[in-house]
Amino acid sequence: MRSFKKPAPAPAPDDGTIYAAFIKSLQDHEQDRKSVLEAKATAVVTTSGTLVTLLFGLVAAVTAATNFKLPEVSHGWLIAAVILFVIATGLGVATANIPVPYGEATFQANQLKEAWGQPAGAARLNVAEAQLQLIPIAARKNDLKAKLVMLATSTELLALGALAIAVILILL
Repeated sequence: MRSFKKPAPAPAPDDGTIYAAFIKSLQDHEQDRKSVLEAKATAVVTTSGTLVTLLFGLVAAVTAATNFKLPEVSHGWLIAAVILFVIATGLGVATANIPVPYGEATFQANQLKEAWGQPAGAARLNVAEAQLQLIPIAARKNDLKAKLVMLATSTELLALGALAIAVILILL
């Protein structure tokens, strides 16, 4: 006698929980990215503010010395450093503190009444569709914040370079 194996049952379809978890992870990633970018922008503000304070302290100390005249060749570099630090600080403040609309999902009361009786799978699908519409919006807004943070950091580095050149010219 031949023995026949019973075919394995077809796997049950996913009820949406796997995709829901994936979509939630994408949303969480963009939220974390936003927080990190805003923290970096705040760091630019802090370091630029500190360096400008040190710059003014240096200029005050140097110019307070008797018979000392700040070399003319350093003036432009000091002015450039101050302007660049102010720009970097402004970019950092704007990035960290100016609210950027990330959009929101809306749900009307009549939609709720209509959807309330649907099976759980349909509810998960509706929520996932709403979340998927918001993720690219958040990604674009975060890309803008990332560009502003890079610009603020680059400006701060240029300011630091101008300050270094000015100090070297003063010390020569």
